[in-house]
Amino acid sequence: REGIALGDLEERSKTLADEGKTPMYIALDGRAAAILAVADTVKEDSKPAIAAMKKMGLEVVVSPWTEWVEYIYFRNFEDAVRDRKFKKIAIAAIKRWVLLNDERRIARIFSSVMDTKELSTKELLHLSGEYLSSRCGSEAVLSIGSGIEWMRRPDFAGVISVMPHGCMPGGIVAAMAAKFSDQYHKPWATLTYDGFAETSNL
Repeated sequence: REGIALGDLEERSKTLADEGKTPMYIALDGRAAAILAVADTVKEDSKPAIAAMKKMGLEVVVSPWTEWVEYIYFRNFEDAVRDRKFKKIAIAAIKRWVLLNDERRIARIFSSVMDTKELSTKELLHLSGEYLSSRCGSEAVLSIGSGIEWMRRPDFAGVISVMPHGCMPGGIVAAMAAKFSDQYHKPWATLTYDGFAETSNL
């Protein structure tokens, strides 16, 4: 980006990119000195499913864990306001502010390598609000919100929701998938897995 040749680091950079990591470079005196690889932490039992989908040529999006944490703070604040518990309002507001402030600070650092903007909790709940109440307390409201945003994007051909066997939020999303497909005229499929490649139904 700054016109600095990568030299011997170029091959390593390609390897990291193939592994799903985002390479960032450190330069000293106008010369590439090191690579910093950035990637989401993926649970071990999710890796076979992700690898299988990537092998099929699919783009895999793993929701950040902070999405759920922010939703919890959002709900705590809503409940405190409804119940008029002013101490809880203050605590929930401070916790949410700290989380969002940290997220924004990190996002600024990596803005040059981020190819998309993640929706806020409020935006996700607005998208899913037509189908589920934001107060249901389930991850399903976040999954539906994200999925609808992708269904609306012209560069996405459809959505595949992947969930562990017996996942209740995933079951809620799966039950509504046909409705979303009909509404947006794109496929919204659901796959389940148990964390083992040999018994995965991918």
